[in-house]
Amino acid sequence: MPGLPDRAIPRESLLGRDERDVRLEDVEGNVTIYHGMPLLEVLEKGGLDLKTMAGQRKSAAAVVVVTARDGYTVAFSVGELAANRSNPRVFLVSEVTVDPLPENEGPVRLIVYGDPRAPPTASQRSS
Repeated sequence: MPGLPDRAIPRESLLGRDERDVRLEDVEGNVTIYHGMPLLEVLEKGGLDLKTMAGQRKSAAAVVVVTARDGYTVAFSVGELAANRSNPRVFLVSEVTVDPLPENEGPVRLIVYGDPRAPPTASQRSS
């Protein structure tokens, strides 16, 4: 959360009525469906105010840094996440189909559509 100390995202916080299906298709046509939430929605659930004009002004230039346990680090501005609210490109997921993520992928995984590390045919649909 911008302006607050780093903290891990609990796997359970990404599930429930607000979760979405995040569909990834690899180059061979194999589809994997993950369950999670857009990163922006996770931040808002955690207290980020983007509902008021004052909150939007304060947060627009804030940067969210996501660091994986393998050291992979990526930064997003809150402004870019908000600009893509209707078509999110950045997700935190915690399940594959109906099971928790495998240990080597979880407990939480970042999926960024358009990231060269992601399959080139990745697409998203809301549930």
